[in-house]
Amino acid sequence: MDYILILNFHNFNSKAIAKMLRNSNVYALIKNGNTLVGSVDIQNCKGVIMCGDYAGSVSGIEVDKAWFQTGLPILALGSCALALNSMFGGRASEDSISDESEAIQYSDEIESSLKTQTHALINGRGLLPGDRMRCFAYVRDDICIDIKHTEKEIYGIQRKFERNDPDSIELITNFVYDICHCKDEWDVEKYAHTLIEEARNKSTGRSIYCAVSGGMDSAVASYILKQAVGDELTCIFVDTGFFRENEAEEIFDFYTNILRLEIRLIDAKDIFAAAIQDIEDNHQKIQLVHKKLSEILEKEMLKCSSSALLVSGANYNDRLFQNDSENEVTSENSKYEHYYPLKDLFKFEVKRLAEAFLLPDNIIHRKPFPSAGLALSIIGQATPEKLSMIRRIYEIYSAQIQDHNLEKKLWKYSVRLVPLIHLKNKYQVYLRAAPDSQNLVTYAFRMPYDLLESVSAQVMKEFSHVIRYVLYDLSPIQNLNILE
Repeated sequence: MDYILILNFHNFNSKAIAKMLRNSNVYALIKNGNTLVGSVDIQNCKGVIMCGDYAGSVSGIEVDKAWFQTGLPILALGSCALALNSMFGGRASEDSISDESEAIQYSDEIESSLKTQTHALINGRGLLPGDRMRCFAYVRDDICIDIKHTEKEIYGIQRKFERNDPDSIELITNFVYDICHCKDEWDVEKYAHTLIEEARNKSTGRSIYCAVSGGMDSAVASYILKQAVGDELTCIFVDTGFFRENEAEEIFDFYTNILRLEIRLIDAKDIFAAAIQDIEDNHQKIQLVHKKLSEILEKEMLKCSSSALLVSGANYNDRLFQNDSENEVTSENSKYEHYYPLKDLFKFEVKRLAEAFLLPDNIIHRKPFPSAGLALSIIGQATPEKLSMIRRIYEIYSAQIQDHNLEKKLWKYSVRLVPLIHLKNKYQVYLRAAPDSQNLVTYAFRMPYDLLESVSAQVMKEFSHVIRYVLYDLSPIQNLNILE
């Protein structure tokens, strides 16, 4: 299958372009920017996109120069265009343009389907091309902003890629289709058959276990393994005690009565409560919960044969950014083998499979909920009493959202319990909700006033510890949903 390779020097831009291409049925593969040519099978690679930021600096950009000898078309974006110019003997001028819309003038000497924009948002430096490069596009006062190799299909473009801009999208797709001649053969639903066959081959003659959390990823991974090995699959579900009201029971019921899989329930509520009882910092809570989950799974797997395989629902996003604080990819330093059937799929592709597999809506549309769960909704120590309070408050808020038919309009919603410093054992409650948006920074959902009024009244009625302060948080939130 044809594919486009993205050399990643900027996480957000790389993922945005990869997702856009995959949505257009072109397979895009992201690799670290410093990836060596010899470490990649480029037989079916049709082109390379070097994806940088727009800092106007080449700091941190180190590219294997052998990429320019492969004969593959190359598109260097943002700061990578500066690096490209430098690698071919060019220099950057003193001219600097920062987030300004500029009229684009193209060189009459170069014919290219990348001449897509008459105006573009520019963030970069003026370029003085070396001997093997020439200016491809100018902005005001003949400032060279984009370059092209004199003989090869190698471009450096400093126009800012904007996800919702048709001209930006056309620039990328024209490079992929017209210059790279890449075919649009990617179909994630057809790929499911490949995943099932791969899982079957991987599982032959082994005991197979799948760690499940109640989320969509682990549900899809379980479904794939069920198609591959049938009843030989056993699911492992660890009840941390940090789930929402009745959620652990619903998860157990889904795997038992809908997927009809054997599921091993590990009641570890006391273990997790003890692990974080003195912890106030949320980052430490996350680390401790992940550590305990790994220890419990390790202990469970050591009861099995040495050839046992543990399946996880970790997706492409988890694998690409394993240093993220909330990453839940299980450590590879264990004594048993891990298998990640969804490791090459973005979240939106996993969702397509979930829909194709006809999984229930409450699994497909489950709101983001990390392993540390409700413990992160409590500022300070997550005592059993506070967990009980926040679980009930979340249930009240959720019920009102469902009664108002707002569930599918929201990316996520949450509650937070904050102690009042000046009053012992008294709290304020923060409600929060973010819309399903394609913007990196998302503003609070405009929640109906009667909904907020109902939640506030019910919370204060049920909990004497909450006095006066039930608040709705209007501050913007970073929308990681669009990166998944």
